[in-house]
Amino acid sequence: MKTSAIITAITKSIVKMDRILVYRHTNPDPDAIGAQFGLVALLKAAYPEKLVVAMAPVPGHLAWIDTTDEQLVTPQATDLVIAVDCANHERLAGELPTGAFV
Repeated sequence: MKTSAIITAITKSIVKMDRILVYRHTNPDPDAIGAQFGLVALLKAAYPEKLVVAMAPVPGHLAWIDTTDEQLVTPQATDLVIAVDCANHERLAGELPTGAFV
């Protein structure tokens, strides 16, 4: 699949879904948290009518970067899940909702 087709597919998924949960890897470094919260900020600015949430708590020593509001959300199968800065499912921080589109 060409890059433009991938970007189009991702954009269509974002436009279609009302709730977007953004995950990153466990034991995060500032880069992982920056990627996660950067994408959350971008999606909130582009789609203010959608619920966009950074999932997984931020470790205390990195709380100066940002803090998550995941406790306000119960993941559901109808959510769009986006994972950033993570190579595989095993390293994702937090539980994915069963049946969610990733």
